[in-house]
Amino acid sequence: MTVDGKVTTKNYASVDFTSREDKAHLIRQRALGDA
Repeated sequence: MTVDGKVTTKNYASVDFTSREDKAHLIRQRALGDA
């Protein structure tokens, strides 16, 4: 995970989430950041 909350691989490929809940959790966590 990068400092700005993006999830990627070391080759900068996009990452699929295992569930909608996981993605929703990430979006909530991003919203809590003050970047």
